[in-house]
Amino acid sequence: MSRGEKIFYSVIILMVIMCNPPVMAFVNKWAIKKPITLGFPTFWVWLQFWYIIGVVAFLIAVIKIDHWKKDI
Repeated sequence: MSRGEKIFYSVIILMVIMCNPPVMAFVNKWAIKKPITLGFPTFWVWLQFWYIIGVVAFLIAVIKIDHWKKDI
């Protein structure tokens, strides 16, 4: 496994953990105290942030990891 693949899998695992229900309970408590972040609902911003991180990680992995380019 290359260094790029390790970084990619680490980012994806972190993204999945941060969007899991046990973590979301803590985010929900924080969102109740501060319901609006930059004009958007805090809970929504949290989820969108981690989903964007996952999408960007996949895009970078597809471009950078040579192992994934063998079928092209």
